[in-house]
Amino acid sequence: MNAFLALRPQDLALVSRNLRPRKLFQLVARNLADVNHYFALEIKLNGQLVTPHIRLTNRELVLLTESEVESLKQQLPSLNDEDSKELLARILFFERGFRNCYALKVDGAIACLQWLVYPQENELIRAWFKRRFTTLKPRQVMLENSFTFPRYRGFGLMQFVSTELLLVARGQGYSGAVCYVIKENLNALNQLIQMGFKIRRIVREYKVLGQVWRNW
Repeated sequence: MNAFLALRPQDLALVSRNLRPRKLFQLVARNLADVNHYFALEIKLNGQLVTPHIRLTNRELVLLTESEVESLKQQLPSLNDEDSKELLARILFFERGFRNCYALKVDGAIACLQWLVYPQENELIRAWFKRRFTTLKPRQVMLENSFTFPRYRGFGLMQFVSTELLLVARGQGYSGAVCYVIKENLNALNQLIQMGFKIRRIVREYKVLGQVWRNW
């Protein structure tokens, strides 16, 4: 996912204010010309889904609110360059209209974010990411944009939240889910495979002069 592509005028101040010049230059340079590879994965929701145990207690999984997004913006300066970029991309994704973001809170603090994208949001996909994501089938959802804050890494939260969201989707009557993982992120790939996801194909992604597309 790259919410930095096709930035709106109101996004520019937020991006330039929260990305240090070196990181901003790297981001612009990669969007001028780059090639990546993604695994496209799929899972059927009629199988067994077991939420893994995590050691963190006093937790709750809730939908992220707009006021909490504003508080996340205030945390950007405290993060390193890479984490600031990743969290900023997710803030922009939320502000594009993808509002089904779940936050795992531990002792009231947000530890992890993850999105469920529904077929009803296909128009948003076509508007912002038509060359990156395929539109969803009527009974299919997409997991997207997992992010764990640094102090909560190493607890297996991505797998925990992803499984919980698949259970939410199944309870709502959806029968399948898709997700995309960049080739270099082997940890996320292994966790998704442990959950029951199957690799359907490897997709090549091209970026040229700010335009992006995948070879579906």
